[in-house]
Amino acid sequence: MTLHCMICYVPLFENIFNTVPLSIQDWILIIGVSAPVVLVDEVLKFFSRVRNAKLLEERKKIQ
Repeated sequence: MTLHCMICYVPLFENIFNTVPLSIQDWILIIGVSAPVVLVDEVLKFFSRVRNAKLLEERKKIQ
């Protein structure tokens, strides 16, 4: 993320990579598209952790 911001907002890197700064509308679009992906991933990780905890408890009971 830091490198991305440097390339987009530091004039030296803007010239090297031929980029322009992102507008607020661009950032809103980026966040709007990526937020659901992150949210779904976190929900899946939560359910996976719950399932794994239950399986671990079952294994402990068997032993």
